[in-house]
Amino acid sequence: MLADPNALPSTHQPVEFTGKLLGRRGLQNWLGVDLIIETDSGLVKLHYFSILGSLGNLLPLGTRPSDLVGESVTVMGWFRRGVTPWIDVETLSTSDGKVSRAHYPLWLVILAVVAAIWASYLIWTLPV
Repeated sequence: MLADPNALPSTHQPVEFTGKLLGRRGLQNWLGVDLIIETDSGLVKLHYFSILGSLGNLLPLGTRPSDLVGESVTVMGWFRRGVTPWIDVETLSTSDGKVSRAHYPLWLVILAVVAAIWASYLIWTLPV
């Protein structure tokens, strides 16, 4: 996935990896900022957002990614590249049925709509 030198960080590629989830356990990682998957080919950083954003991980909304640290998981999401390659997580699941769902595409849509509304407001209020 890193072989194409002309690929941009904004382009994404759907991926599914299986490996061991690394990071801090419990309250130390409720915001989901220290998540890494260890696969046979190496380590990949994970970006995880709950349905309420990063702060939504503080609420008791089900299985948190920090609850799955140390377990073998399957990660589905979108591979992105930059200085450090990462995966925008959609789901983290274990073989025994524990699933932690992220809502990253939802947050991208919300951010795009807010930016469009703000830009429209700025254009509308410009003095002529």
